[in-house]
Amino acid sequence: MKKVTINIIRALTILSLILFLKGCSEREVEIQKEIISPNGVYTAYAYNFKGGATVGFSQRVSIIKSDESKVNDILVSDSPNVFFNTNTNSEDVEIEWEDDSTLKITCDENGAYVKLKVDIFDWIKIKYE
Repeated sequence: MKKVTINIIRALTILSLILFLKGCSEREVEIQKEIISPNGVYTAYAYNFKGGATVGFSQRVSIIKSDESKVNDILVSDSPNVFFNTNTNSEDVEIEWEDDSTLKITCDENGAYVKLKVDIFDWIKIKYE
């Protein structure tokens, strides 16, 4: 009886450890806004990225061809980020196409650590306010 109890405890411990580690590596994308360019070729996405227990919350903006079908997979993996910040108090990033070749990004950078700010992406000018 004692051996059965020990084996049950071991099995539960291993199962708990597996579930914990799986939860630590889960990535999550919460799209705040998506806007298609005036010519319909690109879509800009403003989203919040949660990288699991070891990577904190970040705000990102990516530009993806509008005909892509697996947008969430692209955003979770190696999406073409044009803006990326962390340590922000605000979850809002505003995006707006001014024309086919200009995207305007507006966000509160107060206290944020901006890791990436791209000025030109695939012939698209990125303006920041």
